[in-house]
Amino acid sequence: MEIISLRHCGFDTSIVDPILRDYICLYKNTFTDPSEREDPFMWGKYIVTDPYTDHLPVSDVIIVGKNLREKGFEIFGGCNIEYYWRSKVLLITYIAVKDKYRQLGIAKLLFSFSKSLSRYYYGGYSYVMCETENPDVVKESVIDPYTRTKIIGSLGGKRIDIGYVQPRLSGGFGRVSHLYLICFPDNRDDGHIESVVVRGFLSEFYDALSYVTGDDNSEDLNDMILQIGDNESINLISM
Repeated sequence: MEIISLRHCGFDTSIVDPILRDYICLYKNTFTDPSEREDPFMWGKYIVTDPYTDHLPVSDVIIVGKNLREKGFEIFGGCNIEYYWRSKVLLITYIAVKDKYRQLGIAKLLFSFSKSLSRYYYGGYSYVMCETENPDVVKESVIDPYTRTKIIGSLGGKRIDIGYVQPRLSGGFGRVSHLYLICFPDNRDDGHIESVVVRGFLSEFYDALSYVTGDDNSEDLNDMILQIGDNESINLISM
């Protein structure tokens, strides 16, 4: 088993492109809700975009598999990462693992590698975050939402206690209000996250998506900022 970053692996496009195509197939089979999906054919462009481009995070695709440098490669799973360099938040998205390779610790490996990559290339992060479906709202999915929530909790994830709304993604079908925003406090878990971090991330995240889609997302963003108010911290809720 090996793990690589498509942005930093140094492979030429004759190797990267087939790996990315296989991951996109896995992504499409795993994330079937059109409102939660984005245009995956933009990922090849994003992973070669100069880091620290105005309005955009640093994007990468992380792949776990075998023989990844050879034509007979196989991918076991993967994820996308977006490093929001102003707020120093590492957002891990679209974690997907093939059925036969589940329960082998691949999700944990993806998280660990992504965090190490962020520390090495980008000077570290304030928090790692992700999104996951609210199992009280989403009753059916390719992976049972309660199971997915349990996995996120086993990796150390805690729900940020705000009414989170994800803006429309590039290629998506509208805003999404059935997701939790999750953070991974590592060794700093006192049941809270600093409000300034969440405000900074939400502002940067919304700015990036408005830049890509052209949508005006200010109403939802302002509503979440109002929820936070003048509080110095926000509660974290165990999964």
